[in-house]
Amino acid sequence: MKKNINISTDLFPKNIGLFIFSNGFEERWKKVLMNIESSNVNDFILIDRFGSLSSELVNYEGIDKDSLYLVDVLNENQVEQWNDVYNNVVSRIQSLKDSKAVIDITCIPQLILYSIICQLHMLELNDKVLFAYTGASEYSIDSISSSDSSYNKISTVLGYPGISKPSCNEQHLILMVGFDFDLAKTLIRDLEPTSLSLGVGTSAYQGGFEDINTDYLNQIKSFASTQISMDKISTFEFSCSDYKDAKESISQEIEVHNNKNVVLCSMNTKVSSIAAAMASLENETVKVCHIEPMFRNISDYSKCSDVVSTFCL
Repeated sequence: MKKNINISTDLFPKNIGLFIFSNGFEERWKKVLMNIESSNVNDFILIDRFGSLSSELVNYEGIDKDSLYLVDVLNENQVEQWNDVYNNVVSRIQSLKDSKAVIDITCIPQLILYSIICQLHMLELNDKVLFAYTGASEYSIDSISSSDSSYNKISTVLGYPGISKPSCNEQHLILMVGFDFDLAKTLIRDLEPTSLSLGVGTSAYQGGFEDINTDYLNQIKSFASTQISMDKISTFEFSCSDYKDAKESISQEIEVHNNKNVVLCSMNTKVSSIAAAMASLENETVKVCHIEPMFRNISDYSKCSDVVSTFCL
């Protein structure tokens, strides 16, 4: 559900054992943090994305940095990163007795988020966690675009390997479209799917975003038609802000193509990415992939809205 951040204190448990979040170069990373009662939180875990550059890239104004337990779990090696996520984050959630964890997913890197979701699912810890996400009121499209289509790598996400159907030679890509046309184009070109579902986001955090989503959908569809026969390209809708609606839409799309080898890639909000992760975990034949841009512009990436989504799995 979407709520105004000004009443966010009513959205969270009175006794929060852990508040887990990540820093960012945009103000959205600390919006929820600054609107909860710190006296209700036992421990704060900050997933640090910037290391020694943190003081230069992150604005800590209004934050008691000494009260934060900083952890560095980012690692090029997915196995090592998976282990670090468990040791520093998920094991702490597992040890909670009479309180819950709140995870603010706004700026948590996608691969870290996928590891957290998979481990919570495997260890049956979903009922211990409330998720929060602060929406954006505006994006700098130039900052989102990878501009030159360069990327670090396309990888299968650890914990979401999928189960291939040896008798099937069709690979179906479900791509949840975001604002990065270049990366989406690269993904389609390099994966070479035989068929394609393009998901367009609805119920966005700002009305204008839906028009942008549709525009990018049409651009990607036009490019995809140069690689794949038009009769093998379909579209569907998913919610950018409502976890349950998004998960249902993604699960339905997976079911339509359950006779194929399905690869799923989410390039929209963190809320819809979690929906994609859970839909995949509940259908073990689906492989989740991730494409990492080589470069990102970090200036004026987005502006913070007054809307936060909170949800449980």
